[in-house]
Amino acid sequence: KLELRMTNLNEPLNEAATLVKPEASAKGIEISENFERLPEIPVDSDQLKQTFLNLLQNGVQATDNGGKIDISTFCTEKEVVIEIQDTGHGISKEHLPRVFDLYFTTKEHGSGMGLSIAHQIVTAHGGRLEVESEVQKGTTFRVYLPRNAEI
Repeated sequence: KLELRMTNLNEPLNEAATLVKPEASAKGIEISENFERLPEIPVDSDQLKQTFLNLLQNGVQATDNGGKIDISTFCTEKEVVIEIQDTGHGISKEHLPRVFDLYFTTKEHGSGMGLSIAHQIVTAHGGRLEVESEVQKGTTFRVYLPRNAEI
């Protein structure tokens, strides 16, 4: 169940980024943040922080030493958008349609639950989670959440 409160999404996103920075730094991965000013929207901040944390951890795990993760936020007329882009291994075309499937994983010790849960959380907020990826070039996840939702 969502516990909605008016939130600027830069806050839970920044908290999630702070949690992954030590692991990224240990691998020599640069994390850059380009946060635009966002309106407050009704969300469950804790659940979205978990979503952002999962996406960022996946990016760190998929990115080799010296790679980069770019985190940005911006608004369209109807949505708040969070974009997490890495220079990691990428996801093959054959696996891309299944990344949000429960228990689907390509990781040796992965549970296959992280992206499925992230997708469920974003969908429960009336939003959508999209992915673009190219093998050996990296992956971009975009979270779109409605600006005009009501509590």
